[in-house]
Amino acid sequence: LLLTLRHLFEDPRFATLPEEGYYRHEALVRAVVWYFDFFKDDGMKVQSYADGTPMVEVSFRFAIGQSRYSEEDVLLCGHIDAVVSLGEQVYVADHKTTKTTLGEHYFSRYSPDTQMSLYSLAGRIALGVDADGVLINGVQTLIDGTNFARGFAHRTQLQLEEFLSDTIDWIELAEQMALSESYPMNSKNCFMCDFRDVCSKDPSVRGAFLAADFTKRLWNPLQNR
Repeated sequence: LLLTLRHLFEDPRFATLPEEGYYRHEALVRAVVWYFDFFKDDGMKVQSYADGTPMVEVSFRFAIGQSRYSEEDVLLCGHIDAVVSLGEQVYVADHKTTKTTLGEHYFSRYSPDTQMSLYSLAGRIALGVDADGVLINGVQTLIDGTNFARGFAHRTQLQLEEFLSDTIDWIELAEQMALSESYPMNSKNCFMCDFRDVCSKDPSVRGAFLAADFTKRLWNPLQNR
């Protein structure tokens, strides 16, 4: 715990935290200390590679075939918090912070879920781990406290095969849109999107609002953490 806190205090990002609110300095330190207290006797163990390196902050990538429209390989990639065991079962581990009350209803949102299915698939294909699914450590952030709970997003082999097939179909659809330069708006989920205010404007002025309110940045998902 002391080593973790020292690392936290020395991280330059710690100084940039706000003085008030859910993510202030005090709240982060409290969450770390209480996390150790809550999970210290739970039996979860981090797995290691053959050379003894712990499987923590693992970046992965693997090919799922070639594009129908080019000769490029289609890659799935991402970053996993850890690979762990709990009893006889092996899981990909993921930590989720939320302001929502932790319970069965909260954890049920992750089945089905693209991220959790991808992590399970990556564990089996890219990491060679026969993962039973994802172990989710939920962290509820409050102004004056922090709550913890654990849930699971189990995946069977058939579920993962279905997810992979669906993913290939979605990628092909995205490629078709890119080639035709036509991107239909999915207004069903606009309430979740940071670009909602832009899309609510007339199409003729959206470019100006994008330039004024957003910074264009090239995202490289292949970059390891």
